Amino acid sequence: MILEREFANGRAANIARHGAIKKPANSWGFAPMLSPVSAPVERYRPDIDGLRAVAVVAVIIFHAFPASLPGGFLGVDVFFVVSGYLISQLIIEGIRAGRFSLAGFYARRIRRLLPALVVVLAAVFAIGWALLLPNDFEGLCDEIIAGALFFANFKYLSEVGYFDHEAVLKPLLHLWSLGVEEQFYLTWPLFLLLFRARRARSMVVIIGLASWVAALLLDLHDPATAFFLPVSRFWELMIGAALAAGANPVPAKPLWRGGMACAGLLLVLTSFALSPQQLLPTFWKLLPTVGTAFLIASGPRNPVNARVLSNRSLVYVGKISYPLYLWHWPLLSFLAISSLPEKSAIEGRLLVISAAVVLAVLTYRLVEVPMRFGRLRPVAVPVLCVALFVCAGLGGLGSFLDGFPERFPEPIRGYLTVKADWGRADARLDTCFLRLDADPRALAPFCYPSNGPRPVIWVWGDSHAGRLYIGIRKEFTGPIGELIRGGCSTIPDLGDRHCIEGNNFIMSLIRENPPDTLIMFAVWNDYLLDDPAVDQRLIATIEQVRKAGVRKILVVGPAPQWKIDLPRALYEEWRATGTIPDRLRRDLVPEIFSTDRILKEIIAKTPAEYVSLTDALCDERGCLARVSDGPQGLIAFDYGHMTEAGARYVARLLRDGALRAPASAGAP
Repeated sequence: MILEREFANGRAANIARHGAIKKPANSWGFAPMLSPVSAPVERYRPDIDGLRAVAVVAVIIFHAFPASLPGGFLGVDVFFVVSGYLISQLIIEGIRAGRFSLAGFYARRIRRLLPALVVVLAAVFAIGWALLLPNDFEGLCDEIIAGALFFANFKYLSEVGYFDHEAVLKPLLHLWSLGVEEQFYLTWPLFLLLFRARRARSMVVIIGLASWVAALLLDLHDPATAFFLPVSRFWELMIGAALAAGANPVPAKPLWRGGMACAGLLLVLTSFALSPQQLLPTFWKLLPTVGTAFLIASGPRNPVNARVLSNRSLVYVGKISYPLYLWHWPLLSFLAISSLPEKSAIEGRLLVISAAVVLAVLTYRLVEVPMRFGRLRPVAVPVLCVALFVCAGLGGLGSFLDGFPERFPEPIRGYLTVKADWGRADARLDTCFLRLDADPRALAPFCYPSNGPRPVIWVWGDSHAGRLYIGIRKEFTGPIGELIRGGCSTIPDLGDRHCIEGNNFIMSLIRENPPDTLIMFAVWNDYLLDDPAVDQRLIATIEQVRKAGVRKILVVGPAPQWKIDLPRALYEEWRATGTIPDRLRRDLVPEIFSTDRILKEIIAKTPAEYVSLTDALCDERGCLARVSDGPQGLIAFDYGHMTEAGARYVARLLRDGALRAPASAGAP
């Protein structure tokens, strides 16, 4: 999301010391093709700043109130086209005039990008230090490194999947777009220099079409990669570059230009207002990108651009749009991370957006303008580079030191450094524990062993069952099978196509090779919504399993779950009471108790046995948070996935048959 006004001589001669805009003496339309060196180009277009304002407001509304503007995130695509146009025009005109240099280009990029970025990265580090627990702060430090070194898009792409945190819990997630643009800045000038801009239009067409095709193919097979990867985003920047290279089909007649501008604005606004679920993302992005191209190509003098987008208020928002974009998402993210429901209401989000606007204005006036145009310009490049590397260094130190746990007192510190251990060898991730979108045939044969001299037990369910398997493997003797798919219940025709295909495959395995005992476990409250149809499908599934020859079917009810990660809930309890309890009522998910009652009624109609974990682990004081003293005794490492200690504790109860008697404790 780049604001670029440095044209022609490579310096902002038309911008006053404090950022006030001086209109050029003359104004021209766009040349129909690459013009001679002496041909005039637009020095500054306030309507493009107005377009930036529209885009950044759309992004902010979507992030704060997604239902209000379902396609608002496409404002980023508007910025890609604008950046492709302005940067390409700067480079092409500079090369043709014989005065372009990579050093000068990157110096301008540094003065443009880094002032606001360094301030935001430093502020995010400081807020994270004060607000986040060690594991979360360690993750934030990794984000700071990626943001400072402009590879955030690759970082977030590597984290996509079932085990990823929610987007709102990543304060620097929005820097993925800055990473894409910076990667464009690193490569595009080299192409133009290599061909001396003589074949700019040919390169734009070739790169743009190749990127478009790559985006379409990735949309079909790997949408996350299509979203983050620069190769599937460069076609949007190439649309702007095509305009800069002279590919402007708009006739000079004012009526045609006015019609083009109206159509462009309509396309952009329509893309923001509608939900982009009907088409592949790459097709949907044509609305804002082509609309932006129409607005740019129509020139600054048509009524839409001259009167609407050049409105002084919009123009000013456009000037601060880059720091506003940088500020708004971290503040919204920290609001969500604070886990205080009253702060997540509409009023809280409006307050956060207001704060982002104030901070953006201050950043622009006090940091960006002096660094770009004022007294700090001569030293801006070395100072900003050092500051950026300091930010990256702080992030690296925080990551290396596990999020600085020493910030917290000794009694609670150990609980706050308990980490998820998804990748451990005995979890058998990606062999017996499949991710949501994995091919069901990826289950290795050793995941479903056959009955032999000793009866075999299979564990079937979602990621919570995958965690329980670790305990069962340690506490039970004999062969143990593991049939796990993250995010899927044990009901074959429930969920998306991945769940349906995966569970149908597992049912076929059960029919071909029935185990002696089948344990079915999941975060049931995510799948059972007191829906009679779902109830009947679960009953039918159990009947099919029994007919297949499974002797014992054990349905394990929902385990304790919290609205926030258990370590944080214990920390909040410790702050409030000064104690670390064995049982915890704070932030319990109430649906586990109603789901438990529903499951009891359902399973009573089947040949399966039901195991109530809420009866076993919860009473009037709350649910079991620790199965032994010390951090190693935590029952879960997040909101409800069991630690090894928790899984072994539950497995021992299953092994000893302690849960099969009617329980009396009930919900707290």
